[in-house]
Amino acid sequence: MKQFINYTVKLGLLILFLLVLADFFYTSVYNNCTPRNKFQFVLKNSDLEYNNIFLGSSRVANHIDVVLLDSLSKQKNLNLGVEGANYSDNLMMLKLYLKNNNKVERLFFQLDHFYENNEMSAIANSEALPFIRNKVIKKHFEMYDDSFLAYYYLPFYRYQSADFKIGFREFFMSLINKKPKINFNEGYIPKYGRPEKLLPEKLPKKVSEKNVYFNEILNVCEEYGIDVILFCAPFSSNVENKEYINQLMNKYPKLYNYSNTIDDIYFKNSTHLNDEGAKLFTKLIFKNNF
Repeated sequence: MKQFINYTVKLGLLILFLLVLADFFYTSVYNNCTPRNKFQFVLKNSDLEYNNIFLGSSRVANHIDVVLLDSLSKQKNLNLGVEGANYSDNLMMLKLYLKNNNKVERLFFQLDHFYENNEMSAIANSEALPFIRNKVIKKHFEMYDDSFLAYYYLPFYRYQSADFKIGFREFFMSLINKKPKINFNEGYIPKYGRPEKLLPEKLPKKVSEKNVYFNEILNVCEEYGIDVILFCAPFSSNVENKEYINQLMNKYPKLYNYSNTIDDIYFKNSTHLNDEGAKLFTKLIFKNNF
């Protein structure tokens, strides 16, 4: 029995050592690799200066062609939309951008049905986990994620829990400094083509009383003297409950409502424009705000 206990203890210590070693190796690679997503781009760059930043989910990432907008406006624009990101993730991105001594005059923020999501998304959450010892990221997880203690103190746990996003494949791509397909200094991710049929979608029927992360985004912008432009990107005609956007406008009267401005032939799916539609929408943004 004593030998079995000794063997178990030694095996446990060996496993712990390997987990600590793997955690150290993964973290070192992610800290030193070429940025492979927008979160890493913001984390690893300082002293950037933009006139305008666009922040939100894929309905920003796929909709704002900042190269076109640069040429129209003669200003510097950055698309920090992240596919799958919720307002909590947007808040963390904004804080990190500003804490790294980066500057921006105006924030264009996507206000739509994501207002109902009061949690971190699995995708953006995972992209931040390798850097959880960064002060801004640590504080954000500590405030808003119940798993913070496990992520922070259990070696390699955060990589195991988010293996789908920051597991071995992404680790290997980071190790060999595989460059991403998009230019993060711009950030626009176009969608091409048209579907044979646009599938129906439904917006929520009622707006929540508040979104704590959105309120904090407004507070951060006020603290840094950043003007905020709220907008709702287009939806196709088969999206139901668009009255929801009107409710948002009642709550935030300065919201620019573009939900019905683009014809269905310019959509990739019910909630996302294709590249042609994105360029039309970008011109609308320019016309109304520059």
